[in-house]
Amino acid sequence: MQLVDAIREELRKRKGRRARGGALERALADKLRVSAFEVREALGQLVQEGAVSGQWHPQIGFTGMVDIHLSPLEEGPQKAWTEAMRNAGMADDDIKSLKPCAAVLEGLTPSEMTRLASGLLALRERQAQHNGERRYRVSARYLLGSSKALDHLPSSALCTFGIDMERFPKAPAYIMVAGPKSPHQVILVENPQAFEEGVKARLEDTAWIATQGYGLARNGDAFGRQLVRLVEDDDLVPLVRAGSPPSLEQLLSHDRLFFWGDLDPAGLDIFMRLKKQLPKLQLSGIYRIMLKRLQNHCGHPLVLLTGKDGQTACSASGLPQELVQSCSALGLDQEIITSSEIASHAGKVW
Repeated sequence: MQLVDAIREELRKRKGRRARGGALERALADKLRVSAFEVREALGQLVQEGAVSGQWHPQIGFTGMVDIHLSPLEEGPQKAWTEAMRNAGMADDDIKSLKPCAAVLEGLTPSEMTRLASGLLALRERQAQHNGERRYRVSARYLLGSSKALDHLPSSALCTFGIDMERFPKAPAYIMVAGPKSPHQVILVENPQAFEEGVKARLEDTAWIATQGYGLARNGDAFGRQLVRLVEDDDLVPLVRAGSPPSLEQLLSHDRLFFWGDLDPAGLDIFMRLKKQLPKLQLSGIYRIMLKRLQNHCGHPLVLLTGKDGQTACSASGLPQELVQSCSALGLDQEIITSSEIASHAGKVW
């Protein structure tokens, strides 16, 4: 390989697109084990090609900063993904649009990447035929048999490529409900396990709502975050756990609507986020029992062991300061509350 070609490749490997002239010459000379004079001659050719630019003097080289105009060298998944897209017959503009997808393709073989690229081409061509079809079904049909692939690829890249994601609605969100036909009160519950305890309390005047939990992460405040997303979502499917509760719309618009979750910063944050969507929402009186337990040193630290690491004190206005202060350093999970305690406090307001 000629020296100018070797230097061109080294410049393409550089992460930065600018460098100091003198330092660049020395680095290239050391790397390629040639003299600075030889490097300078080769750089002169690259200046003429337009590959590099700056204050260039043939006798002394660059006197200031050097701008590198060569495209960076692709490595690892990015290189394999580009080759796969070419193998699938994609045009250069399409390859450029989908390059960001490489970030989520680690672990795929070159042949699997080619199949993925071919699937994206086919989906773009036939997307009108699947208008209104659930996203997970479209994904499984075109993208390696995976129902999740379409959601995991960067949506901005897919949009630039020409796939209209709005055509394909997401999977419906499921939420559990229980209670009588005409409840006196409705309680939104952060965790499905606590929801089950509420059902066991057999309160004939109370309806319960919680995320259904199956397939969701079972750590920390994942259920609560899911509950917020479900309430914010327009595509909700209620699953009746017990009784014959009214429609979800009626439950969420009930005048006596309460929230009961963990007594920790994340739990209070979930309440505040839900309240933005549900202005009638109040804290359940069950929190009074939890506060007493916490004040009697029954709580746990906000650490990795308890799934609460990273939680910081809640500072939102509109929250009872007793609760905010009590859980600034400790937390208490709602699963500690028994069905009999739920029965005695479910109808009370904080």
